[in-house]
Amino acid sequence: MNPSLSRRRFLGGAAVAIALPPFESLLSKAQAQPDLRRRLVTVFLPVGMLMEEWTPSTTGPLQLSGLAAGLEKVKSKILILSHLANLSGKNRPGDHAAGTGAVFNCAKPAKGDGDAIRAGVSVDQVAAKQLRAFTPIPSLQLGMFPLPYNKAGQKPWVAAAVGEEMGVSSKTKHAEEAKKFVAFWSRPDIMKLYLDAKKAYPAQNNVTPDLDPAAAEMLPALQAGSYNFLDQKWPVGVQDVMLKDIQSVFGGTMTIDQMLKDMDTTFAEKKSTV
Repeated sequence: MNPSLSRRRFLGGAAVAIALPPFESLLSKAQAQPDLRRRLVTVFLPVGMLMEEWTPSTTGPLQLSGLAAGLEKVKSKILILSHLANLSGKNRPGDHAAGTGAVFNCAKPAKGDGDAIRAGVSVDQVAAKQLRAFTPIPSLQLGMFPLPYNKAGQKPWVAAAVGEEMGVSSKTKHAEEAKKFVAFWSRPDIMKLYLDAKKAYPAQNNVTPDLDPAAAEMLPALQAGSYNFLDQKWPVGVQDVMLKDIQSVFGGTMTIDQMLKDMDTTFAEKKSTV
């Protein structure tokens, strides 16, 4: 076939022709058939979905309602599958991490640290292997981590919680030995070894572990100050109401004030259980 190059593409290649083999990359792009190109987008929401807003009430021709009504213009291209369960994500203890690790591969993750973690190949990477012939970027991962809000000039405080802690029972017959054990783990050199292996943040100001660059960006904010996750002091059920209502807020079917009112109502009903 005779590959065709646009004027813009030709000039872009000419600008770097001295440094690169003559138009090889451009020719391969031009030869790819646009109508053969495919894209796969996988989306993961860690707090779950309000399923009754997305699941059709009947089978057959798709009838969208609730939050899904916003997809009405493209519903001819939509297929909704319900009543599915990824049982590989049920892997206690550690359901949170195990569920995330199994979301796109349906494989029960092997637990461990560092290279010991295994979860199989995810479906997006299987697709990327097949689609790489049709795109210069076969795989692209995008994520969002909302940084703490603060006014200009103020150091941000962030929500944080202790992941692991040690204590000594008041009824132990070996109080002195137990205290020595806790003191050993509290030593900065020992705690650094532990945190380096866990890739976790320190609870002590005199310890600076080796963190992933992305995680290290949060360390100054943690050192400036932190507060407990709000839901850790809520009665059981308040967080469920928030996660349910906030999707309706995003969908435009509920106001923030109504969401907060629902949360307050549940808090009042359940506060005696705390």
